Amino acid sequence: MPATRHRFRHAEDRSRRTATGAVEVGDEVQDSHGSGTLSQPRPGWRKRQVLRVRLTQAAQRLWGRPCRDAELAFVVATYRQTELLERCLGDLRRFYPRATLLVVADGDPDPRLEPICARAAGTLLRGERLKLPGLGGAYWQRMAQAFADTGCEYLVKVDPDSRFERRFRYLSRAGFFGTVIGRDTPYHHVQGGCQVLRRRTVLRWLASGLLDDPVYRDVDGWCEAGPLRQRLLDYQQRSGVLAVDHMLFDMMRRLGVRAVPWHEVACWWPRPPLCPRGLFAITHPHPLAAAEPRGDAPPL
Repeated sequence: MPATRHRFRHAEDRSRRTATGAVEVGDEVQDSHGSGTLSQPRPGWRKRQVLRVRLTQAAQRLWGRPCRDAELAFVVATYRQTELLERCLGDLRRFYPRATLLVVADGDPDPRLEPICARAAGTLLRGERLKLPGLGGAYWQRMAQAFADTGCEYLVKVDPDSRFERRFRYLSRAGFFGTVIGRDTPYHHVQGGCQVLRRRTVLRWLASGLLDDPVYRDVDGWCEAGPLRQRLLDYQQRSGVLAVDHMLFDMMRRLGVRAVPWHEVACWWPRPPLCPRGLFAITHPHPLAAAEPRGDAPPL
């Protein structure tokens, strides 16, 4: 194996040692569990972390793939988030004018969705509400099948409150990647503001039977007893919806697909990273100043 290729073969893995799972850039930092606890950094922390992120991005880019619109299928699921969706799609099209765009109205009857999607040259997929307890993997199955029909290489799932700041400079060669938080804790998962899956991963996922597995109809069926299960049960009771990010992570684990940190995006909760504009291609979350009431509780 050539020396250069060997050196950058595990760029994504090395990035885990040079930047935390929740990329720490700004005046505040989300804790490693992704629970939203914020703390003040040491003096000079911002410059060090910005440099660290840029070096990590440079290493990942050498082993990554170039970004081409024809390979990307953006999938945005919405429920009572029309104003956020309109902003998100407008930003998306500024940077990806020719990428495939699918908008999944998860039980949302808002008639404004049709003109918003038409202006963004997107395909609106209306359907029943699936992000509900008792329905298992149906929420993800609808997205995965819609993506499989496009023929694109990358499924880029984005939340409506995510913000596009520039184009991706590279794409990972991994099968599943995004902002990995809670590493080495029970809360390990990829934050839902932006989650990316390769086509080969999605096709394996659809063929595996996991999306129809009845264990995912109840948190007790797939999540081991412990702090994560209690947290997911509390979330489900409080919000009335599924913790779909952790469900996705568990399905990928059962498929043998490892979540790889990708430092082109910084998805945190409950506040976005305070970092130089354009350091990341996507940051999350960015609620409107007077956002409409949401039907869902915040993602975990």
